[in-house]
Amino acid sequence: MNKLFLNHLAMFCLLALSACGDGKTTEQWEIKRGMNLSHWLSQNGRSQTGVERYAHVSEKDFATIAAAGFDHVRLPIDEKELWTEDGQKIPYTFGLLHQAIEWCKKYDLRVLVDLHIIRSHHFNSEAENTLFTEESSQQILLNLWRDLSDELKQYPNHFMAYELMNEPVAAEHDQWNQLVARMVTQIREQEPERKLFIGSNRWQGLDYLKYLEVPANDPNLVISFHYYEPFLITHYKASWMPDMQIPFEVNYPGELFKQSDLDQLSAEQKDDLAWTLGNFDIDFMDERISIAVQRAKELGLPLYCGEFGCIYPNMPAEVRENWFRDVVAVFEKYDIPYTVWDYKGTFKVFEADNTPTNSYILKTLTGK
Repeated sequence: MNKLFLNHLAMFCLLALSACGDGKTTEQWEIKRGMNLSHWLSQNGRSQTGVERYAHVSEKDFATIAAAGFDHVRLPIDEKELWTEDGQKIPYTFGLLHQAIEWCKKYDLRVLVDLHIIRSHHFNSEAENTLFTEESSQQILLNLWRDLSDELKQYPNHFMAYELMNEPVAAEHDQWNQLVARMVTQIREQEPERKLFIGSNRWQGLDYLKYLEVPANDPNLVISFHYYEPFLITHYKASWMPDMQIPFEVNYPGELFKQSDLDQLSAEQKDDLAWTLGNFDIDFMDERISIAVQRAKELGLPLYCGEFGCIYPNMPAEVRENWFRDVVAVFEKYDIPYTVWDYKGTFKVFEADNTPTNSYILKTLTGK
């Protein structure tokens, strides 16, 4: 053999080894548009077994999400859905988790596994949470991530990522920052290069990102925020929110309502909604979302919007369309990947029969 041939052969072998011989891949974690697959392994209300859970989410749903133009799924999971009260994994629902992951692989969807609700913490039950006051609750959370890492470390880093916890609500910001450090340490014992998504304290809100601190010198962290502003538009007449039950219609863009509308309300309601007087448009969204852009730059990490959406069918179609148009335009401006909330829930983008609730909104979300 001549020397030139041997050099080419050696280079080919090195490339082959770097691509697959050591079990790693040269592919990168890359996402742009995603769908929250909610109310299945999280906030479910269904039995642990039976046809009802299967009927809610099946292979057809993953095919629908991919065909629509989304490239990843954010998959919320709850402690009570996958673990018994004494910390034992539930084989049936862990089986569903693996099945969902396999369907993502089949339809070329990346997957972000989001630990959404745990027994010691719910984002809407601040007074009842024990996560930030009891060490035993924190140890249970670390055990959950030990179990998840054991189960999921087999999947490639370019295909799967983790979100440490959804919408933390701690009394002190540093309580969350310290717990973040412990969770990252726990996961890094087995998975040093897995992408980990981390939001700020207080519901992953924009105004609290300045308090978020993350472990230094870890390039595989991603800053996540949620966007539901203005709240009166996105949660208009939400059944679980008494202060959103108002007797007049709202508008976007422009003034959400008139002063004369506000005058119809009780003094308490007026105080709750006084902040919503004024003009709300794409410039308002740009100014707000740029807070997250700046904080991510300061931390030197990528940025992601894990949730945004507008309630359906409470909101008139035109207002809902206008809101989605503007928020997606701002995401595009700053090149922020996003995952819409949600698939078939209260903010649904698709009906139960897999048809879109609004074709214009679906096109806006996917760019197709």
